[in-house]
Amino acid sequence: MNFKTIILPAIMSFAILNPTTALANPADELTQCLTTKATEQDQINLIKWVFSALAQHPQLKQYSNISTASQKAIDKDVGATLDRLLTVDCKDQVANAAKTNPAAIGESFGVLGQVAMGGLMTNAEVAKAVANMPNLIDMKKFEAVIK
Repeated sequence: MNFKTIILPAIMSFAILNPTTALANPADELTQCLTTKATEQDQINLIKWVFSALAQHPQLKQYSNISTASQKAIDKDVGATLDRLLTVDCKDQVANAAKTNPAAIGESFGVLGQVAMGGLMTNAEVAKAVANMPNLIDMKKFEAVIK
């Protein structure tokens, strides 16, 4: 058994922003709209915003140097993306989801976040960094646990 095939999928699960399965509820159409209408740049805008928000945590702040001007630009870009997706591209689907299951809007954006993260994970440099994780683990101890 190749233990890297066990560890790498586990790593990928950490990259998922929202583990809910929005495709199993009445918001299927909204999820479909968001994932098809969001461009690659829209997805990058969302991920940059999440990254910049997470970077505000006191335990992470030292690893990021996002200037006030950069944060304003990130906020502006994600605001434009959200405005377009919510009020233009997927307006009807948002209205329907709001009537039937308001929580579905957040769930649908969770799926969009998963799609966006998946896109980032295909970058060669990101994949290389993630693929290094098994080298950080004491494989003998791990193998003893899973035997």
